[in-house]
Amino acid sequence: MRRIGSQSSIKLFCALLVCLLLAFSITAHAQSGRRAPKRITLPPVTAPAATASPANDPQPLPLPIVVTRFVSGINSPFQTRIVADAILERMQKSKAVTVRGGGEMNRAEARKRAQADSKSYIVWLWLEPDSVDTQRVGVDDRSRYSRSLVINYIIFMPGTGEVKTQGRVYQRTGQLTATSGGRIGVSTGRIPDDFLLREAGREAADRILSELDLTIPN
Repeated sequence: MRRIGSQSSIKLFCALLVCLLLAFSITAHAQSGRRAPKRITLPPVTAPAATASPANDPQPLPLPIVVTRFVSGINSPFQTRIVADAILERMQKSKAVTVRGGGEMNRAEARKRAQADSKSYIVWLWLEPDSVDTQRVGVDDRSRYSRSLVINYIIFMPGTGEVKTQGRVYQRTGQLTATSGGRIGVSTGRIPDDFLLREAGREAADRILSELDLTIPN
């Protein structure tokens, strides 16, 4: 009886073993038949393009200006030269322009020079006495005659010689104080004639640059 029971146990064990092997085989086959999930690749992260710094932007080139002058029979070369030098000195303080003197010439010559120069603005200036003051000034009164002089200027455009603008500047007699600081108040004493001419020349320079949409720092 024990032998029959042991044989039955062995058969049962073998049957269980076969079932386990079949189950393992089916599971392994199912696992091998599965497809591996696709791998998602993300696009590379790119940094935003760096914007150009304003400091790296190209700066405009300085505007070339040539200052010429005309000496007529009614005013001296000395007085005209004082005004021209004052205009040059004042404009040289602006980094927006390059300025140089062009010597003496008449209006036709200044216009021809502008036509021959495709880059530079030609400033042509001359002095003449104010008509009202001249009637009150004697021929021998040189000081009062000098104070009656008015600065006239014309700006010729480069390449064409066309007139861009023109104007005149009067001397501010009695409104300035002759000190190294320039205009600081009303004068109570005698102001040198040269000082008044230089101040009027500086004012003319400011007006000329303003006509060209340029300024000079204070």
